[in-house]
Amino acid sequence: RSLRHPQVGADLPPLRGKDLDGRDITISFSDSDKAALMLVFSPTCSHCKRNWPIWSKLANGATGKRVVFVNVGGDINSEFGRKYGFGSATVIARPTAASILNYNLFETPITMYVSPNGKVERVWSGEIDSRAVADIATTSGVN
Repeated sequence: RSLRHPQVGADLPPLRGKDLDGRDITISFSDSDKAALMLVFSPTCSHCKRNWPIWSKLANGATGKRVVFVNVGGDINSEFGRKYGFGSATVIARPTAASILNYNLFETPITMYVSPNGKVERVWSGEIDSRAVADIATTSGVN
């Protein structure tokens, strides 16, 4: 079985990288009192582009939760952020190589729900369809 994305039940270590402005950023999922949606993409991924409208809706409906977009493809910057509308979400524009390895971020798109204690609760790999949207809403409480 391939480990091309984070596995359910995994404890997530801190996620490190650069934000859209090139500043160092570290996200710790285990020391938060909020659950999180992590959305992993590449700017050249056609499946990711089809997920954007759904991801945007999920991000906007994630009241009381953290939303983290993680780019594992080409370079992105603030202009890309304005075009795709990250809103108040945290963006890791360039994760470190160690974070990519630690998180098994080797495919896109990935939609992940992380509990407040930093454990991966659910992973949806690939394009999001209406059944997956309903599953994400039920799992995360996000509409």
